[in-house]
Amino acid sequence: MRRIAAFILAFVILGPLPASAHAPIGIWITSCLYDHTTVADPIGHAMHIHDFVGAKAIVDDSATVDSMRAGGTSCGTVGDTSGYWVPQLYEDGNIVRPDGTARDDLFYYMRQTTASVQTIPDGLKMVLGNPHAMTPSEEPGLGTKIFFKCGPSAGAKLPQPPVSCTSGIMVISFVFPNCWDGLHLDSDDHISHMAYPVGGACPPDHPVNLPVLQAFWRYPVGKGPIGTITLSSGDYYTAHMDFFNAWDPARLQDLVDRCLNGGINCETNPE
Repeated sequence: MRRIAAFILAFVILGPLPASAHAPIGIWITSCLYDHTTVADPIGHAMHIHDFVGAKAIVDDSATVDSMRAGGTSCGTVGDTSGYWVPQLYEDGNIVRPDGTARDDLFYYMRQTTASVQTIPDGLKMVLGNPHAMTPSEEPGLGTKIFFKCGPSAGAKLPQPPVSCTSGIMVISFVFPNCWDGLHLDSDDHISHMAYPVGGACPPDHPVNLPVLQAFWRYPVGKGPIGTITLSSGDYYTAHMDFFNAWDPARLQDLVDRCLNGGINCETNPE
């Protein structure tokens, strides 16, 4: 019954998952509050402005796993001092923070294969999306791995911002690859050390099966027509997200074992 509940939760709240993904076998959700805005970017060292949740200590590019753990977190799950950040968003040139609800932003950790998953390696870095895209075609993940929708719950997945949202909340979601090469915590493009499953299994050159991370950033854009959405990195199709793993290792291992490999729905901010 817990596995059925996990599937229902994922379908109702997440909406349909990417075509390459399966319904979650195990899942937990970390909710985080918007924390701060800065030009810091300890992964890609980009010079545009970013909005941060999670690790409070990311104030410049020198942030480390140790400094993030010591600096506290805006996340509700004990032990999650990871860094999550996106470019600042604007509607008709006006700043809109990712603080659209009481639980501003959600991060789903899921197991979607029959094979067990390993814990996320300490210090793993990933960037999903092309901040340098000049046209929508230069970000082929739009509509699948990166999509827009109305929130805060289910809604159609769109490759561009919606025209309007009756809830007043627009969501940008990112579905990260979960197959790791087993060697590198980062790469030159900050993503090629990771890969998506093929046929439900990790490819031979990225054999380590990690939890799937899916993020939901929720923006209060109002209930009327949505204006032109841009980002500090450029047009909407430059949407991208950074993840820097600084979870407490023992806490993360417990959640992976108990929730994901245990095949249960641990819900939001589990004990």
